[in-house]
Amino acid sequence: MSDIPRVDARHSLDRYRRSVPIPSSPFIEDPREHEVVVARRQQLSFDGRASGTTQRVTLASAIDVTDWVRGTLVTVLHAKNAWLTAGGGNTTGQALFVAENIALDPDEPDVEYVDTSRTVASLSVGAATVTPLLLQDLLVPPFGPSLRISVRFTQGAAAAAAAQTLAVSIYLVGRTR
Repeated sequence: MSDIPRVDARHSLDRYRRSVPIPSSPFIEDPREHEVVVARRQQLSFDGRASGTTQRVTLASAIDVTDWVRGTLVTVLHAKNAWLTAGGGNTTGQALFVAENIALDPDEPDVEYVDTSRTVASLSVGAATVTPLLLQDLLVPPFGPSLRISVRFTQGAAAAAAAQTLAVSIYLVGRTR
């Protein structure tokens, strides 16, 4: 069983990651906008495997965006260690933060139906990226009814000498009808 929080599609999505107005948020400019906190200062570590290996971590799943007409994926990069090879040069590692459309079926609540034809939004962090940094990408319509937020780490050809770590906060900011 996965340790990723899941939504039982037979019940209301209010039980998990429902968007709510947060008036004190620095990302909210309009009272019709809502913020979903996906992760706060989440520590991520990738072992630096070579040869194009991709590691994927789902950060949140089944985020209800059915009432949204527009949105933004916001990633705050708080910290990142040096992503170096054994020789001291930068690795070819890349962390890609991705928002994808998914749907849940009440008859199969453990299955996520993923729109694999495209991503809704994506933000990239590489070896040369410096901290602190704010990254934003608009959600490309059509999106919904639910989103999955994940990070895909691809090492590339140059292996890392040690674990590549970063600390991020991730938010979805959306405007309702």
